[in-house]
Amino acid sequence: MNSLNIYSDKGVVNKYHLSRNIPYKILANYASQIVTNTSPRSLCDVGFGKGSTLIPFARHKETRVYGIDSSEEMVSFVRNELSKRNLFAKVIDADAKFIEPFIGELDLVHMKAVTHIPKDPYKFLMDVTRAVRLGEHFVIGKENSQPEDNMENIGKYGLSHQEDFVLKNFYEEYFKIRTNDGKPFRKPKMPAGDYDEAVRFLTERDFVFEKEITTPAWTKNITLSELVEAISEGTFTVFRKGCSQLDRKDYAKKMEAYCHAYGYSLDVKRPYRAQLKAVILRKEAK
Repeated sequence: MNSLNIYSDKGVVNKYHLSRNIPYKILANYASQIVTNTSPRSLCDVGFGKGSTLIPFARHKETRVYGIDSSEEMVSFVRNELSKRNLFAKVIDADAKFIEPFIGELDLVHMKAVTHIPKDPYKFLMDVTRAVRLGEHFVIGKENSQPEDNMENIGKYGLSHQEDFVLKNFYEEYFKIRTNDGKPFRKPKMPAGDYDEAVRFLTERDFVFEKEITTPAWTKNITLSELVEAISEGTFTVFRKGCSQLDRKDYAKKMEAYCHAYGYSLDVKRPYRAQLKAVILRKEAK
């Protein structure tokens, strides 16, 4: 998974909050729905980042909870967060393809916004899902919101016609700048905000669709200045892949100038409806 693990950069970890804040009650609802629908004795959260789902999973004391992430910075952060909350999960600093030899078979493997990172997401999914016991579950989640989904997938969820045209124009300008610079962004085979391809791939193999869960909605407030800073710092893979630090600083300046030229306020909070969703798949012999 660490072919482009930007979260090994302490600066990225410190800026991870940019446009990513999710209310804890939403995360708790998400984890609770998954545990209620799968009743796992053991689970592993793959690529857990700052523990947004791992920490709520750890509150389910009836389940042995593991986490695996190849960022030493994230592992250290999450261990500290668990300790502060008097929670326990066995957290492992390793590439997730080693989940089976490190942990063994599990009742549940969960991931959210991970498949865009590995060079070969199909092989990555096969490696990770080998750890799922026959008859048990793999769960893949996403944040269904305009800013998250459409950085890599403009238009799929209605951005092209019914939502915020400013954000649509912002992203399209960013991609145009990169293309004109000879460093076009190439959309991942499995974008961070879209699990359709992963579900298709797995249900053609050893898994069957069981259920899709959805959390209550919340309002996500984003400023364009946050996104410009995220471009500059490279806090999303989409903003870092294929370009250097100097490129990122240059693109951020150009996007700031673009906003000024078109009269788009950098500091106005732009509200977007957001939800977490996940697909629950069950492993079956075929």
